[in-house]
Amino acid sequence: MGIFHLEKNEQNCRRVNSETMRKEHSTNTINKKQLERDCNMAYTITQIGARWKPSILASLLRHKKLRYSELRKMLPFISQRMLSLHLKELEQDQLIRRKVLKHIPPKVEYTLTARGTSLKPLLQSLDIWGASNRPANIKPERPKKSLKQ
Repeated sequence: MGIFHLEKNEQNCRRVNSETMRKEHSTNTINKKQLERDCNMAYTITQIGARWKPSILASLLRHKKLRYSELRKMLPFISQRMLSLHLKELEQDQLIRRKVLKHIPPKVEYTLTARGTSLKPLLQSLDIWGASNRPANIKPERPKKSLKQ
């Protein structure tokens, strides 16, 4: 889970997750946890469902091992903050592995774990579905390499 802090209101204090800004005992949080517990698809979507996570995972599937700067070049529209946040979440979810190389300056490499690699068929299916169902007026700006390699 995230880091919690107390939010002061006029009459009460409540525990709030600093990363998601969700109240720990709100109906929304309780429903989300219950849905993730009971529905496999909902759980899967929470693991890979952020805007940039599928692109990060697909890049690592294609290239096996990437440094932070290489990921930034492959995903030019993602902010540094978002990339760092998603990499941290993917690492916490045990989908990627972060290795700090003892260089000056320090370098970090990211690779998929076995759990992350197991997402390949799912990501390929999402890629195929997206290509088949994308409206004709929405074309990718640059050609994309397929995950079928």
